[in-house]
Amino acid sequence: MKNTLATVLSPNRRRLLALTVAAVIDTRRTTRIEAAGGAVTEWVRLSLEAGGLMGRRLRILTETPTNRAGDPQDRLLGITDVIATEDGVAAQDHTVRVHPVGHPAALGEVRYEHLALYDDPPWRRFPFDTVGLTGATLHLLTAMPTDGVVPVDLPGDTSDVVSLDDTTSVFLWLRVHPVGDPGTVALVRYEELALNDDQDPGHDAARYPVRTHATGLTGTRMRLTADPDITDRRPNPVSHTDVICLDDTPSAFSSLRVHPVEDPDRLTVVPITQLTLYLHQ
Repeated sequence: MKNTLATVLSPNRRRLLALTVAAVIDTRRTTRIEAAGGAVTEWVRLSLEAGGLMGRRLRILTETPTNRAGDPQDRLLGITDVIATEDGVAAQDHTVRVHPVGHPAALGEVRYEHLALYDDPPWRRFPFDTVGLTGATLHLLTAMPTDGVVPVDLPGDTSDVVSLDDTTSVFLWLRVHPVGDPGTVALVRYEELALNDDQDPGHDAARYPVRTHATGLTGTRMRLTADPDITDRRPNPVSHTDVICLDDTPSAFSSLRVHPVEDPDRLTVVPITQLTLYLHQ
């Protein structure tokens, strides 16, 4: 193979190949690749303590991603971009569960060392039970959006739409209309949509439930969805809708220690069923 490459590639191309390989194996956390036309893509290598990954777009840094046991993830071979389906790196095996962009059924578990986080992603996928989507700008992930079965009637040049629903229906679609065209309403399956990170003020409250297996929650801002059960007679923080989590993962009783954002001394234990995580943080 070495002789073949040396024969086919010009000296300049061989030098470019060497530089590219060096960039891939570089131990620096940030990788910067400049493509034709000056477009620049940047990503940051994933750390073991990474959190807030749910729905984020990740970059696979190897042609053969594996799990902790070293088993190749066949469904991810040749894939460069994937979507995380967990909040953080799993503590037991240091992997992240992901699927290729646009193919949510093709799940795989990848060692965190094989993944990188795109710097300033323009959009991210969201779980089906995300709330707070009314008025949010969503990005279409396909040129032919559907309601899960039938293609929907949207103008051909539509790339971004506005959600009319707070959360997905029982059929897992959202009512949306093209930006600037509220008269054209369509039902689009949530897997075919992503939430734009660049939201107008007042539309940044998209949230999703805390999972029992979530990790990397320490210091994360959360929204209270119900009156917490206070048993220690300390002041009730219910007047503070946002709280900060003190635990890395839910306890065996599916609860978390939290405090109001502006009052770290006012601690309480809240069931995860009464908390939601912000999608943007």
